[in-house]
Amino acid sequence: MQFFWVNQSKFKIEKELGVIRADTRDSEHHARIRIFEVRKGDVIFSFSKAGFQAVLVAEENADESNKNCAVACTYYTFESSFDLDATVQLVQEHLQGLYSPVDSEGNRNQGYLYPINEKAALTLLYLCGLEVESQDTKTESEKTYPPRKETSVSRIIRNTKISKNVKDIYENSCQVCGIQLTISNGPYSEGAHIIPLGQPYNGPDEESNILCLCPNHHVLLDGFAFSIAEDGELIGLEGHLNISKKHKISEKSLEWHKMMYNKAIKSDS
Repeated sequence: MQFFWVNQSKFKIEKELGVIRADTRDSEHHARIRIFEVRKGDVIFSFSKAGFQAVLVAEENADESNKNCAVACTYYTFESSFDLDATVQLVQEHLQGLYSPVDSEGNRNQGYLYPINEKAALTLLYLCGLEVESQDTKTESEKTYPPRKETSVSRIIRNTKISKNVKDIYENSCQVCGIQLTISNGPYSEGAHIIPLGQPYNGPDEESNILCLCPNHHVLLDGFAFSIAEDGELIGLEGHLNISKKHKISEKSLEWHKMMYNKAIKSDS
């Protein structure tokens, strides 16, 4: 996966089109022709004079045959931009290099697209409450012949604030067993998606699709070792799911999970 910083002066237009684009007829302009390096799954951080405004994920490889190159992207736009100077200060130490998006004084360089390293990228993701997950999508034939395998990796942007909101509702206590684990940093729980994110299920990253669980029950939920009825009664386990009035759980997600649980039961019998 690659990470890029884009100075996106035409943000509104490009967001509506769902792309980033650059006129590359000036082949000497490194910050424009670099768009040809973008590959599906790359993460792009969007900046303007207003500040850090969005995170983008490339949905395709750049078309090198198109001189006015446009790359389709999914936009994750913030409600309000992060202050430019404050953001630059956070990542400036990780942005030194020949093609840095900021100069030694912390000012944005003129240009369009710049590569940034993983440390800078993770800092920016942490700032806006997002994280990147990787999914290995090797085919069976590729798994059979490891020396020749090629791996296609898709990536999901997850909003960690959504998961944190659910965990805060239950004070990090598991909704199934009620246990609240404590580690050196304090209480610990996991945000479990009822319908998993990404392929092949493509569940929504929404509070209604997330439960607060301990690690054990998170694994069991993901493995369809138990499920949950619409009224919260546990299926395959004794007991009832703790559901706060502040937390509305998607009936659609529960119905999907129950269907998958029933399939798993039948396949084991």
